[in-house]
Amino acid sequence: MYSRRQAIAATGLGIAALSGCTDLTEFATGSGPLTETAQPAAIAEQTLSETGYSLATRDTLEINEEVEVGGETRRIEITNQVATYERPVDLAEAALGDSASSGEVDADDVDEGDLPDDVDPEDLPDDYDEEDLPDDVDPDSLSNTVGGGSQSMTAAHSIASSSGVTPQQFGGTDSANSAFVVVTTPGFEFLGQSLNPLGQLDNKALASELAGQVGQLSVGSEQSTTTRPVLGSETTVSTFAGILSESGAEIDVRIVVTAVTNEGDYVIGFGAYPQLLAETESANVSALLDGLEHPVSTQ
Repeated sequence: MYSRRQAIAATGLGIAALSGCTDLTEFATGSGPLTETAQPAAIAEQTLSETGYSLATRDTLEINEEVEVGGETRRIEITNQVATYERPVDLAEAALGDSASSGEVDADDVDEGDLPDDVDPEDLPDDYDEEDLPDDVDPDSLSNTVGGGSQSMTAAHSIASSSGVTPQQFGGTDSANSAFVVVTTPGFEFLGQSLNPLGQLDNKALASELAGQVGQLSVGSEQSTTTRPVLGSETTVSTFAGILSESGAEIDVRIVVTAVTNEGDYVIGFGAYPQLLAETESANVSALLDGLEHPVSTQ
């Protein structure tokens, strides 16, 4: 039996307005929480193949808190679906370029001042490896032009640093992972107000909220904003600067985030990748957004 106070509260909240949700009566009267579970999303297999990303983890994320609805305090219990995709990247190779990482250097890029007096640079082949050099020439003494400047072939660390990114800054290795996280969360509303805390956040706040999914990531200033279709609806895609901290060191990253409503859920796409690879990875993130599928079966 409900008290008069509970009946008034139920009327004030408007049960009919929440007809798509479960546990409506208990939620309206305050005697129980409103529980909702989002449907999972995924990236199309063909898109993963084309971009080099793969599924790393699939998990759920619970939200259990109180919200204000119609002047009344109510509790919600939300189950979000989280899928994390990763692509391993080689920061040293990206900094040096393919020719440096393969051990091949064009003869035009050799500084003549590095050669002994009795070695004519014209005698060097266009593409040579260490076996092609005269016995008295140390390959480590040769310079290779990278990004318009003369840099040592073996100085991956200094070359990367000149671009603002140091390979050794990521866990002490030359390797890192670009990440793309897909979060789905129930999108139920009441009188135009989202009952889901995530549904009330703008892209900057969403980026900060989801940053923990890829490590110790801080979100900086907005770099750009575009409008594009995702899952058939126009939405705003924002790009932010960021810094990823790992093992006491830091690496500059770019963060891309967007959110769209689809089939009763908020679908959030969140990408993070090294700034050094921005040109390649921004295209990959765009493809991943195109490849979003929701809802999907995870069985």
